Amino acid sequence: MKLTFAFLFIGIITSLSQTPDTLWTKTLGGSGDECPGYGFDYRARIAVNDFGETYVVCATVSTDGMVGMNKGSADCWIVKLDENGNTLWSKVYGGTNAEFPQDITVLEDGGCLVAGYTYSDDLDFSGNHGVDGESDGFIMRLDNDGNLMWNELYGGSEFMGVAGEDYIYDIILLKNGNVMALGQTNSQNGDLVFEANFDYFYVGWVLEIELYDGEIADTKKIAWTGHDEWNTDEIIEGVEASDDSGYYFLGLSTHTFSGADFFWLIKMSPDWEVVWQKELGCLGQNSAYSMTETDSATIVFTGIIYSSDGDVTEPVIGGYGDIWIAEADSSGNIINQKIIGGTQSETIYKVNNDGNGHLLLSGFTRSVDFYGQGDTTTVADFWVLSMNMQLDTLWTLKQGGTQSDILTDIAVNNGNIFVTGRSESSDLFLHQNYGLKDLWVAKFENPYVLAEQTQLIEEVNIYPNPSSGSFTLALPQGMNEITEISFYNSSGKLIKTQNCHEGQSIFHNLPKGYYILKIRNDKKVFFEKLVVL
Repeated sequence: MKLTFAFLFIGIITSLSQTPDTLWTKTLGGSGDECPGYGFDYRARIAVNDFGETYVVCATVSTDGMVGMNKGSADCWIVKLDENGNTLWSKVYGGTNAEFPQDITVLEDGGCLVAGYTYSDDLDFSGNHGVDGESDGFIMRLDNDGNLMWNELYGGSEFMGVAGEDYIYDIILLKNGNVMALGQTNSQNGDLVFEANFDYFYVGWVLEIELYDGEIADTKKIAWTGHDEWNTDEIIEGVEASDDSGYYFLGLSTHTFSGADFFWLIKMSPDWEVVWQKELGCLGQNSAYSMTETDSATIVFTGIIYSSDGDVTEPVIGGYGDIWIAEADSSGNIINQKIIGGTQSETIYKVNNDGNGHLLLSGFTRSVDFYGQGDTTTVADFWVLSMNMQLDTLWTLKQGGTQSDILTDIAVNNGNIFVTGRSESSDLFLHQNYGLKDLWVAKFENPYVLAEQTQLIEEVNIYPNPSSGSFTLALPQGMNEITEISFYNSSGKLIKTQNCHEGQSIFHNLPKGYYILKIRNDKKVFFEKLVVL
């Protein structure tokens, strides 16, 4: 039995007053608008690969500067930065009408997937199912150098006087290697597979896309009518349950005649059957924006509420709506909630699990009191918050200039925080503006990392490592036979958890990349890096 020094993660080393250190910031754009418009659809999104390289995407109407060209109306603009924020490449894809990218995710074998919706039927976006003026959802794949490998459009067309409008808002890589896309549709032909029912205006839409050797092999398209007639429903975000029990979705359900909007929380089985769905929130207007899974396999979701009634039990602070953060169990029951905000308006567009037992939230605030305190003006400022899993605020970061500055996405990688959004300022914290709204990207150090304390412990041995399909776990003498192993990817997302025995060969079927294994035996927890070839 060999003794060695290993790292045991035992605590948190920071005070509540700590905020992230800025590693770099970048303002990108041309003389026109990046992220044109002011609604939820005009957002920038971000993804980070295992090498710390950053992919950002947004719509642009610029023709110059870093953008350099425009193919017609709003185009899809993707920029890749290295770990220090230097531009590796910039690509513009579009048709003669408008494109609005909504999400981006990186692939293990290089490159990325971009999803959104388009009104074009030419150039990079040919194959639109609708007639002129109707939108299709799209998913495009770029290689590691930003070259377009393929672009697939999904949707329907006008049918009996009802326009075919199809949107994709979110894209997720599943454990089985497939891709899940989420959105909204009112088409009743083309790619849709549900029975036409004209008592619904829009319905939630889910696609599972099977990839084989990087190409689309098959697509399962699901749309369903929700729960009440005459509703307008949309699915905004989703997560795959870490316990393999299915999928959770967050959406918004609008009751057309009453005007009430509700958070729409849904669980589907692995076979895409609806397990349950719930309308949650206050009794009037609600706005749903983002969700994530916690370390205990519950769901945290966030959005805007305007009153303390219905499912909202915390008192509102004031202003034009407050941020509601709620935790739900696997049955959709709310088990914890918190309201944050100030006396002006604020919005959280994204919530993420940082992989270290905390939540990260990004958006904007116009408040200068309560949760929005800071030495900035009452226009919109960049806003980042960190919470523990009990929804207690650990720190807040507020930055901006004298114009409107808004964050719309946040990602984590190797202990760092990456954010993106749009900026109109060129003063105070912002040092440059190329014209109108610009794309903004930043990298911060996360102050809430688990401390590494060196102790003399008996080594947990994993072999072979690197591994191509399986490995064996060797435990020191005196430890329990049953060990729990949790697999996390390089972004800190929990992939799966399983039990194993001493000397057992563990078959993982993981894609190539770097993983952190959290090995729990009795009351001891060890962390090991696993490289999958």
